[in-house]
Amino acid sequence: MAGGERRELGGGVRRAPWVPRVRSQPLPAPSALHGMPVIVEHGGVRWIDIESPTAVSVAYLRDNFDFHEPDLEDVLDTLQRPKCDEYDDYLALVLQFPVHSKATRQTTSTEVDIFVGRDYVITLHDTKLKPLVRLFDTVEREPEQREEVFGGGAEYLLHSIIDQLLDYCVPITRRISQRIEGIDELVFDRHSLRTIEEIAAVRRDIIATRRIIKPQVPVMTILDRRVRTFFKGRGEEEEELEAYFGDLVDKISKIYDILDDAKEVVDSLSATTDSLSSHRLSEVIKTLTIFSVIMLPLTLLSSIYGMNVALPLGESPFAFTALVLSMLLIAILMVLFFRWRRWI
Repeated sequence: MAGGERRELGGGVRRAPWVPRVRSQPLPAPSALHGMPVIVEHGGVRWIDIESPTAVSVAYLRDNFDFHEPDLEDVLDTLQRPKCDEYDDYLALVLQFPVHSKATRQTTSTEVDIFVGRDYVITLHDTKLKPLVRLFDTVEREPEQREEVFGGGAEYLLHSIIDQLLDYCVPITRRISQRIEGIDELVFDRHSLRTIEEIAAVRRDIIATRRIIKPQVPVMTILDRRVRTFFKGRGEEEEELEAYFGDLVDKISKIYDILDDAKEVVDSLSATTDSLSSHRLSEVIKTLTIFSVIMLPLTLLSSIYGMNVALPLGESPFAFTALVLSMLLIAILMVLFFRWRRWI
């Protein structure tokens, strides 16, 4: 079979519902391909991609591969934690990656299930994972890219897939950093409510992304070791594999470190915002308290002279003027006293 040619397992096309379809022009509606295996083969290595896996997809894997039943059950269970299991004839991976929605401004996780044999890689994922969809479409259409991705064998195909998915996380961390810079400019703005809302939104984003990335850091370390064990016996290639998959470990560790730093910065900005808000509130309360204290003796004086009893200067035509001047003098003396005490 020529390099780059796509074929169906078992030779030829069977019309059972689970049989992989070969895309042709015009492309069918996307919903028609969901759950159906699509295969690209080059140099004896197959990439079997299944978007939006269903029970039919699991039946296809069960009939054509000797996978353990718990691994097949994990395909439809979207609550699985990331893991890497090694068997005699295949590796089973469950990975999760963040997907950000611009409409809701929330980050959610989407799962990728990967089965790796010595001459094949099977990926099962949601259509929301755009980088994986784009990579598969690229190797499907462009022979040069197919040669580059498939040329090193199944292990290097796996590396290309995971590397593409990790690269997809970089814009997410960059966007978080940009939003933090925007918050930094808003911290000393008088509109504290807007700053608090932005901090809450970014903090929610960071927490969600860290929760997705954190459990995969040890999984990548395990994968680095198990890939070399699984594909052992290839001489010098083992050292090259160590370099390739060690790079994946470094990349996901850096992503998590960036998120960790972002969390610390947001926590610091939040503490600064709280301090500024408390200071502004204290200033308002102090100003209102000063007004209240100044008005208290003036209110007392006016209340006394409002009573229907005989009072000093009560019959004098200058009583009102004397009362106003007395109140003004009291206010001035109190302000001078507050200034002397450095309360204002």
